[in-house]
Amino acid sequence: MRKTVRGHQYGHAVESKRVNGKPRIVWQRYLGKMDDIIARCLQGPGAYDVVVNEFGAVAAMVFIAQRIGLEAIIDDRHVAKGKQVVSVGRYLLLATIHRAVAPRSKAQIGAW
Repeated sequence: MRKTVRGHQYGHAVESKRVNGKPRIVWQRYLGKMDDIIARCLQGPGAYDVVVNEFGAVAAMVFIAQRIGLEAIIDDRHVAKGKQVVSVGRYLLLATIHRAVAPRSKAQIGAW
């Protein structure tokens, strides 16, 4: 989508949906000036890579786990004491968040 502001054209990525029978923008991201976007596209593949980071889901799950004391419940009630570097409760919390946010195998937790 193009927007013109003070004579300059800017690009936006937009997702629209019908809400109550009317088209509405539900998601929009600013991409930059149209001249810059075109110049990057002309440079070839990989010149205009986008990196998306999402922290909301992880923060929400950690908040809930802390609020209910999940790590303590697992470590104190259900697991024998040991000499682990990372407690079983913490590992299970990390594995759960990993599976919910970026579903991959347990072997890929370190890379995540």
